[in-house]
Amino acid sequence: MLSQNSGPTGATGATGATGAAGPAGPAGPTGPKGAAAQIELITCITTTKVVNHKPKKVKKCTTKLVSGPVSFTAASAARASLARRGHVYASGTDSGGRVLLHAARALPAGRYTLTLTGGRGRHATVRRMTVELR
Repeated sequence: MLSQNSGPTGATGATGATGAAGPAGPAGPTGPKGAAAQIELITCITTTKVVNHKPKKVKKCTTKLVSGPVSFTAASAARASLARRGHVYASGTDSGGRVLLHAARALPAGRYTLTLTGGRGRHATVRRMTVELR
């Protein structure tokens, strides 16, 4: 029932302009320190398996996360280098199954390419992997 002094409700008006943005809030607290840098070591073993009376090479790989100093092993004599943007920062060779790198210059934090080269000529095998130093 309408009161005697009121009329019908009018149409809704247009939406007003958006107000100015408020000031930025305070910075939050510093988070906890992250975990130590880790390197994923991948070890692969190639075996020969007989399939349909024919030998077939099968590669089985396992991975392991490690941190701290790491040495790489190689099955045969290998040369190794750690480079970035065309500059070699460290190099080394196989010594009793362990590849040890010797720094040729300071190693600042960042990504490097570790290159392991085994064999010579047509039979050379080259493996490259990215290594990040923090």
